[in-house]
Amino acid sequence: MIYYILWLGFFLILITPPVDNYLDANMSRHMLIQIPLLLLLGYVSGHRFRHSLFSSNNRGLPGFIFFVGTIIFWMIPRSLDEAALSNHIDTIMHFNMAIAGFALGHSASRLSFPLKGALAVYSLSMIISMGFAYSNYNSLICAAYNLNQQRELGSFLLYLSPVLFIALIIWGGYHLTVKQRDKSAM
Repeated sequence: MIYYILWLGFFLILITPPVDNYLDANMSRHMLIQIPLLLLLGYVSGHRFRHSLFSSNNRGLPGFIFFVGTIIFWMIPRSLDEAALSNHIDTIMHFNMAIAGFALGHSASRLSFPLKGALAVYSLSMIISMGFAYSNYNSLICAAYNLNQQRELGSFLLYLSPVLFIALIIWGGYHLTVKQRDKSAM
């Protein structure tokens, strides 16, 4: 019970107007703090939630597809602009990101290793390509923010990508080592 109260409290803190306005005011805070935290909140709750209502998600594919579709939709600059400029669209985005994280969290344990790896590699490649685009493009990609914020976000994404690449290599190596150990124990 305390878990749900803490989860709801943290979610409400993220979407309250003072905190939300602060995070939405800067492109880097919006895309590197608020969106990942909403996804993480959803992921943690989806990972803990086991209910027969989602029995059709037996291999994790429907939740995985929903997660990827949601991320792709909110990566479109027009969608991000609408979320930054309209409180109603911003609220929809908050709930949509939390639900997408929930879908991924509920599906993650059911997904095969190659599919998890594909998602990780796809995510890393998108972070790198967005970093290059945001830092090198001389016009605004998202009209709700200025060019300095766009370049700052691009630089942050490019600085973050080697760390994520190393984490991906460690995760993949660990997973393959555990699988090999389990295989040899049989």
